[in-house]
Amino acid sequence: MTVDTETSGDTATLPTVAASGDPAAWTAEHRTELEELRLRHGAVHLTGTNVRTPQDVIAIREALGHPPTEAVDRFAPRTDHGHGAYSWPEWAPDRGMCCHHEQSHGTTTPSVLVLGALELPAEGGAIFIADTRRVLRELPEPTAARFRTRGWRLWRTYRAFLGLAWTEAFSTTDRDGLEKVLQREAIGYEWVGQDLRTRVQRPAVQQHPKTGEDCWFNDVAFFSQWSVPQVELDVMLQAFGPLGAPTNTAFGDGKLLPQDIYDQISQAYAAATVHVPWHRGDVLLVDNMLAAHGREPYNGDFDVVVALGGTAH
Repeated sequence: MTVDTETSGDTATLPTVAASGDPAAWTAEHRTELEELRLRHGAVHLTGTNVRTPQDVIAIREALGHPPTEAVDRFAPRTDHGHGAYSWPEWAPDRGMCCHHEQSHGTTTPSVLVLGALELPAEGGAIFIADTRRVLRELPEPTAARFRTRGWRLWRTYRAFLGLAWTEAFSTTDRDGLEKVLQREAIGYEWVGQDLRTRVQRPAVQQHPKTGEDCWFNDVAFFSQWSVPQVELDVMLQAFGPLGAPTNTAFGDGKLLPQDIYDQISQAYAAATVHVPWHRGDVLLVDNMLAAHGREPYNGDFDVVVALGGTAH
Protein backbone atom coordinates (compact mmCIF):
# COMPACT_ATOMS: atom_id res chain seq x y z
CA MET A 1 0.00 0.00 0.00
CA THR A 2 1.49 3.32 -1.12
CA VAL A 3 0.82 6.43 0.95
CA ASP A 4 1.19 9.90 -0.56
CA THR A 5 1.53 12.72 1.99
CA GLU A 6 2.57 16.05 0.54
CA THR A 7 3.37 19.08 2.64
CA SER A 8 2.50 22.73 2.32
CA GLY A 9 4.58 24.99 4.54
CA ASP A 10 4.61 23.43 7.99
CA THR A 11 1.23 21.74 7.58
CA ALA A 12 0.96 18.22 6.19
CA THR A 13 -1.97 17.37 3.96
CA LEU A 14 -3.98 14.27 4.69
CA PRO A 15 -2.44 10.99 3.57
CA THR A 16 -3.82 9.81 0.23
CA VAL A 17 -3.99 6.10 -0.53
CA ALA A 18 -4.97 4.54 -3.86
CA ALA A 19 -7.26 1.52 -3.54
CA SER A 20 -7.56 -1.16 -6.21
CA GLY A 21 -9.95 -3.94 -7.05
CA ASP A 22 -13.08 -4.44 -4.95
CA PRO A 23 -13.02 -1.52 -2.45
CA ALA A 24 -14.47 -3.47 0.49
CA ALA A 25 -12.10 -6.40 -0.01
CA TRP A 26 -9.14 -4.04 -0.46
CA THR A 27 -10.13 -2.14 2.71
CA ALA A 28 -10.38 -5.36 4.70
CA GLU A 29 -6.93 -6.42 3.47
CA HIS A 30 -5.36 -3.08 4.49
CA ARG A 31 -7.47 -2.46 7.57
CA THR A 32 -4.57 -2.35 10.03
CA GLU A 33 -2.55 0.15 7.99
CA LEU A 34 -5.60 2.35 7.40
CA GLU A 35 -6.44 2.41 11.10
CA GLU A 36 -2.86 3.39 11.93
CA LEU A 37 -3.00 6.26 9.42
CA ARG A 38 -6.35 7.44 10.81
CA LEU A 39 -5.03 7.53 14.36
CA ARG A 40 -1.87 9.35 13.30
CA HIS A 41 -3.37 11.95 10.95
CA GLY A 42 -7.04 12.09 12.00
CA ALA A 43 -8.26 11.24 8.50
CA VAL A 44 -7.28 9.35 5.35
CA HIS A 45 -8.20 10.12 1.73
CA LEU A 46 -8.91 7.03 -0.40
CA THR A 47 -8.89 7.23 -4.18
CA GLY A 48 -9.82 4.46 -6.60
CA THR A 49 -12.75 3.30 -4.48
CA ASN A 50 -15.34 4.44 -7.04
CA VAL A 51 -18.25 4.38 -4.59
CA ARG A 52 -21.57 4.96 -6.30
CA THR A 53 -24.22 4.02 -3.71
CA PRO A 54 -24.73 4.29 0.06
CA GLN A 55 -24.26 0.52 0.21
CA ASP A 56 -20.74 0.91 -1.21
CA VAL A 57 -19.87 3.31 1.61
CA ILE A 58 -21.43 1.05 4.24
CA ALA A 59 -19.42 -1.91 2.90
CA ILE A 60 -16.16 -0.01 3.43
CA ARG A 61 -17.12 0.84 7.01
CA GLU A 62 -17.98 -2.79 7.65
CA ALA A 63 -14.68 -3.87 6.14
CA LEU A 64 -12.94 -1.66 8.71
CA GLY A 65 -14.74 -3.61 11.43
CA HIS A 66 -16.85 -0.77 12.87
CA PRO A 67 -20.51 -1.51 13.71
CA PRO A 68 -23.14 1.06 12.68
CA THR A 69 -23.92 3.99 14.96
CA GLU A 70 -27.21 5.88 15.04
CA ALA A 71 -27.49 9.66 14.77
CA VAL A 72 -29.82 10.16 17.74
CA ASP A 73 -30.31 13.94 17.94
CA ARG A 74 -29.97 15.51 14.49
CA PHE A 75 -29.45 19.22 13.92
CA ALA A 76 -30.51 19.33 10.25
CA PRO A 77 -32.61 17.23 7.89
CA ARG A 78 -30.81 14.28 6.34
CA THR A 79 -31.79 11.10 4.53
CA ASP A 80 -31.44 7.91 6.55
CA HIS A 81 -29.97 5.23 4.27
CA GLY A 82 -30.09 2.60 7.03
CA HIS A 83 -27.28 0.74 8.79
CA GLY A 84 -25.91 3.94 10.33
CA ALA A 85 -25.50 5.75 7.00
CA TYR A 86 -26.95 9.18 6.30
CA SER A 87 -26.82 11.89 3.69
CA TRP A 88 -24.73 14.94 4.43
CA PRO A 89 -26.90 17.29 6.56
CA GLU A 90 -29.05 19.60 4.45
CA TRP A 91 -27.45 23.02 4.55
CA ALA A 92 -27.83 26.04 2.27
CA PRO A 93 -25.41 25.48 -0.65
CA ASP A 94 -24.33 29.13 -0.68
CA ARG A 95 -23.20 28.93 2.93
CA GLY A 96 -20.14 27.19 4.25
CA MET A 97 -20.55 24.62 6.99
CA CYS A 98 -17.95 25.29 9.67
CA CYS A 99 -16.01 22.64 11.56
CA HIS A 100 -18.11 20.24 13.58
CA HIS A 101 -18.32 16.62 14.74
CA GLU A 102 -20.98 13.97 14.47
CA GLN A 103 -22.97 13.77 17.71
CA SER A 104 -20.45 15.49 19.98
CA HIS A 105 -23.46 16.58 22.05
CA GLY A 106 -24.50 12.97 22.67
CA THR A 107 -23.68 10.60 25.51
CA THR A 108 -22.20 8.24 22.91
CA THR A 109 -20.64 9.38 19.66
CA PRO A 110 -19.36 7.51 16.59
CA SER A 111 -15.63 6.93 16.55
CA VAL A 112 -15.27 6.68 12.76
CA LEU A 113 -16.92 8.40 9.81
CA VAL A 114 -16.72 7.01 6.29
CA LEU A 115 -17.57 9.78 3.83
CA GLY A 116 -18.32 8.71 0.29
CA ALA A 117 -18.52 11.24 -2.56
CA LEU A 118 -21.36 9.98 -4.76
CA GLU A 119 -21.62 13.32 -6.56
CA LEU A 120 -19.59 16.52 -6.25
CA PRO A 121 -20.19 19.94 -7.78
CA ALA A 122 -17.93 21.39 -10.43
CA GLU A 123 -17.68 24.56 -8.35
CA GLY A 124 -16.94 24.65 -4.60
CA GLY A 125 -18.12 22.10 -2.03
CA ALA A 126 -14.64 21.06 -0.87
CA ILE A 127 -14.45 19.16 2.40
CA PHE A 128 -12.02 20.39 5.03
CA ILE A 129 -10.59 18.66 8.08
CA ALA A 130 -9.24 20.22 11.29
CA ASP A 131 -6.90 18.34 13.64
CA THR A 132 -8.49 18.78 17.09
CA ARG A 133 -5.18 18.17 18.86
CA ARG A 134 -3.76 21.20 17.11
CA VAL A 135 -6.94 23.23 17.67
CA LEU A 136 -6.45 22.73 21.40
CA ARG A 137 -2.81 23.84 21.16
CA GLU A 138 -3.77 26.93 19.14
CA LEU A 139 -6.31 28.19 21.68
CA PRO A 140 -5.16 30.75 24.25
CA GLU A 141 -4.39 28.83 27.43
CA PRO A 142 -6.95 30.67 29.63
CA THR A 143 -9.71 29.77 27.17
CA ALA A 144 -8.60 26.15 26.90
CA ALA A 145 -8.33 25.86 30.69
CA ARG A 146 -11.82 27.24 31.23
CA PHE A 147 -13.32 24.71 28.85
CA ARG A 148 -11.25 21.89 30.36
CA THR A 149 -12.64 22.54 33.81
CA ARG A 150 -16.21 23.60 32.99
CA GLY A 151 -17.10 21.87 29.74
CA TRP A 152 -19.73 23.30 27.42
CA ARG A 153 -23.50 23.62 27.33
CA LEU A 154 -25.93 23.40 24.43
CA TRP A 155 -29.49 24.67 24.32
CA ARG A 156 -31.85 23.66 21.53
CA THR A 157 -35.42 24.68 20.73
CA TYR A 158 -37.16 22.45 18.20
CA ARG A 159 -39.67 24.20 15.97
CA ALA A 160 -41.14 22.99 12.71
CA PHE A 161 -40.90 26.45 11.12
CA LEU A 162 -37.44 27.42 12.36
CA GLY A 163 -34.70 24.86 12.66
CA LEU A 164 -35.83 21.28 13.11
CA ALA A 165 -38.99 19.86 14.71
CA TRP A 166 -38.37 17.28 17.44
CA THR A 167 -40.25 14.68 15.42
CA GLU A 168 -37.62 14.96 12.69
CA ALA A 169 -34.60 15.41 14.95
CA PHE A 170 -35.40 12.23 16.90
CA SER A 171 -37.26 10.32 14.13
CA THR A 172 -40.38 9.73 16.23
CA THR A 173 -43.86 11.12 16.74
CA ASP A 174 -44.29 9.39 20.11
CA ARG A 175 -43.93 11.97 22.87
CA ASP A 176 -43.64 9.39 25.64
CA GLY A 177 -41.00 7.48 23.72
CA LEU A 178 -39.15 10.72 23.05
CA GLU A 179 -38.98 11.56 26.76
CA LYS A 180 -37.48 8.14 27.47
CA VAL A 181 -34.77 8.84 24.87
CA LEU A 182 -34.08 12.24 26.43
CA GLN A 183 -33.69 10.67 29.86
CA ARG A 184 -31.45 7.91 28.49
CA GLU A 185 -29.24 10.46 26.73
CA ALA A 186 -29.00 12.72 29.81
CA ILE A 187 -30.75 15.57 28.01
CA GLY A 188 -32.61 18.03 30.22
CA TYR A 189 -35.86 19.23 28.68
CA GLU A 190 -39.02 21.27 29.05
CA TRP A 191 -42.07 21.85 26.89
CA VAL A 192 -42.77 25.40 25.78
CA GLY A 193 -46.25 25.02 24.37
CA GLN A 194 -45.81 22.42 21.63
CA ASP A 195 -42.11 23.20 21.23
CA LEU A 196 -39.40 21.15 22.91
CA ARG A 197 -36.47 22.93 24.57
CA THR A 198 -33.45 20.89 25.66
CA ARG A 199 -30.21 21.44 27.53
CA VAL A 200 -27.13 19.24 27.56
CA GLN A 201 -23.80 19.65 29.29
CA ARG A 202 -20.75 17.80 28.00
CA PRO A 203 -16.95 17.84 28.35
CA ALA A 204 -15.24 20.15 25.87
CA VAL A 205 -11.85 18.43 25.94
CA GLN A 206 -11.71 14.64 25.84
CA GLN A 207 -8.95 12.06 25.81
CA HIS A 208 -8.89 9.87 22.72
CA PRO A 209 -9.57 6.26 23.79
CA LYS A 210 -6.88 4.80 21.51
CA THR A 211 -4.09 7.41 21.42
CA GLY A 212 -4.59 8.95 24.85
CA GLU A 213 -4.23 12.44 23.35
CA ASP A 214 -6.34 15.39 24.48
CA CYS A 215 -8.74 16.58 21.77
CA TRP A 216 -10.88 19.69 21.38
CA PHE A 217 -14.06 17.64 20.96
CA ASN A 218 -17.20 19.77 21.04
CA ASP A 219 -19.48 21.91 18.91
CA VAL A 220 -19.59 24.98 21.12
CA ALA A 221 -18.74 27.23 18.15
CA PHE A 222 -20.80 25.41 15.51
CA PHE A 223 -24.05 25.71 17.51
CA SER A 224 -23.33 29.22 18.83
CA GLN A 225 -25.48 32.20 17.96
CA TRP A 226 -22.35 33.83 16.54
CA SER A 227 -22.28 31.33 13.68
CA VAL A 228 -25.49 32.89 12.33
CA PRO A 229 -25.25 35.88 9.94
CA GLN A 230 -25.76 39.14 11.85
CA VAL A 231 -29.01 40.21 10.15
CA GLU A 232 -30.64 36.83 10.85
CA LEU A 233 -29.23 36.77 14.37
CA ASP A 234 -30.75 40.15 15.22
CA VAL A 235 -34.21 39.06 14.06
CA MET A 236 -33.96 35.70 15.85
CA LEU A 237 -32.82 37.18 19.17
CA GLN A 238 -35.51 39.84 19.04
CA ALA A 239 -38.19 37.22 18.41
CA PHE A 240 -37.07 34.44 20.75
CA GLY A 241 -34.21 35.60 22.96
CA PRO A 242 -30.88 33.75 23.27
CA LEU A 243 -32.34 30.59 24.85
CA GLY A 244 -35.23 30.41 22.40
CA ALA A 245 -33.01 30.30 19.33
CA PRO A 246 -32.82 26.95 17.48
CA THR A 247 -29.38 26.45 19.06
CA ASN A 248 -27.08 28.37 21.36
CA THR A 249 -24.09 27.50 23.49
CA ALA A 250 -22.34 28.44 26.69
CA PHE A 251 -19.54 27.53 29.02
CA GLY A 252 -20.47 24.70 31.34
CA ASP A 253 -21.32 27.21 34.06
CA GLY A 254 -24.13 28.57 31.89
CA LYS A 255 -22.50 31.83 30.76
CA LEU A 256 -23.28 32.33 27.08
CA LEU A 257 -20.31 32.03 24.74
CA PRO A 258 -19.09 35.60 24.04
CA GLN A 259 -18.14 36.63 20.55
CA ASP A 260 -14.45 37.12 21.34
CA ILE A 261 -14.14 33.51 22.52
CA TYR A 262 -16.06 32.35 19.44
CA ASP A 263 -13.52 34.24 17.33
CA GLN A 264 -10.62 32.60 19.18
CA ILE A 265 -12.06 29.15 18.47
CA SER A 266 -12.64 30.00 14.80
CA GLN A 267 -9.06 31.17 14.44
CA ALA A 268 -7.76 27.99 16.09
CA TYR A 269 -9.77 25.89 13.64
CA ALA A 270 -8.44 27.88 10.71
CA ALA A 271 -4.86 27.25 11.78
CA ALA A 272 -5.49 23.50 12.04
CA THR A 273 -7.51 23.01 8.84
CA VAL A 274 -6.56 21.30 5.58
CA HIS A 275 -8.75 21.18 2.47
CA VAL A 276 -9.22 17.83 0.77
CA PRO A 277 -8.86 17.69 -3.04
CA TRP A 278 -11.19 14.74 -3.50
CA HIS A 279 -13.31 13.68 -6.48
CA ARG A 280 -16.45 11.74 -7.27
CA GLY A 281 -16.10 8.15 -6.06
CA ASP A 282 -13.47 8.97 -3.43
CA VAL A 283 -13.78 8.18 0.28
CA LEU A 284 -12.60 9.92 3.43
CA LEU A 285 -11.96 7.89 6.58
CA VAL A 286 -12.32 10.35 9.47
CA ASP A 287 -11.65 9.86 13.16
CA ASN A 288 -14.59 11.69 14.71
CA MET A 289 -12.64 12.76 17.80
CA LEU A 290 -9.24 13.55 16.28
CA ALA A 291 -10.72 15.56 13.41
CA ALA A 292 -13.56 18.02 12.92
CA HIS A 293 -14.98 18.40 9.41
CA GLY A 294 -16.90 20.93 7.34
CA ARG A 295 -17.55 22.00 3.77
CA GLU A 296 -17.24 25.06 1.57
CA PRO A 297 -20.15 26.71 -0.28
CA TYR A 298 -20.94 25.17 -3.65
CA ASN A 299 -22.97 25.46 -6.81
CA GLY A 300 -24.24 22.23 -8.36
CA ASP A 301 -24.92 18.70 -7.19
CA PHE A 302 -23.57 17.55 -3.82
CA ASP A 303 -24.28 14.02 -2.64
CA VAL A 304 -22.05 12.75 0.13
CA VAL A 305 -22.95 9.73 2.25
CA VAL A 306 -21.70 9.60 5.85
CA ALA A 307 -21.52 6.13 7.41
CA LEU A 308 -21.14 6.32 11.20
CA GLY A 309 -19.29 3.55 12.98
CA GLY A 310 -18.18 2.45 16.44
CA THR A 311 -18.30 4.53 19.61
CA ALA A 312 -15.69 7.06 20.73
CA HIS A 313 -16.76 6.92 24.41
